[in-house]
Amino acid sequence: MEVRRAANEELRALRGSPVEAEADEIESRAKDRTLALARSSFKKIPDAPLGEVLTLKMKRRNENAKGRKSR
Repeated sequence: MEVRRAANEELRALRGSPVEAEADEIESRAKDRTLALARSSFKKIPDAPLGEVLTLKMKRRNENAKGRKSR
């Protein structure tokens, strides 16, 4: 969404512009801006292994269950 917004901001300047050279320059700036944003906007990080997550979850559940009072 951020990348599309940046491209639209640059391309809005193109409306009503009769000069083709100016249109090419604006299009080039839009492409450069979207590439720069696309590279920096989203980074994937690895998740924890499922076995470790489930072990920690069960450990927390057992600790919480011991501290509760029965009703």
